[in-house]
Amino acid sequence: MKRAKLLISVVMANTAYAMTVNDIADNIIDQLGAAKDLVIYGAYSAGLGFLIATFYKFKQHKDNPTQVPIGNPITYLAISVLLLFLANLIQPIGETLFGSPITTGADIV
Repeated sequence: MKRAKLLISVVMANTAYAMTVNDIADNIIDQLGAAKDLVIYGAYSAGLGFLIATFYKFKQHKDNPTQVPIGNPITYLAISVLLLFLANLIQPIGETLFGSPITTGADIV
């Protein structure tokens, strides 16, 4: 008898905090937005790091052109530019791959 009462109380407690599939999907979508921001901030920081490395590689090339070919700093510069502008490219790339969000008649002003 005690086990049945315990089981019933546990089931009733769990139903009070039950999440629907929509709640779970909304939670995942919110987390993806935070992940997007993390990628943007990380890319910006890495882009600044590659920019500093570019200046260092150009200095190395100037001091000893036979040891450091000119392609190394130019490659670093290209990577730096791509990482710094990644924040501006994420939305257009997402719209190209996945389409624009669906708007209803109520959303149009």
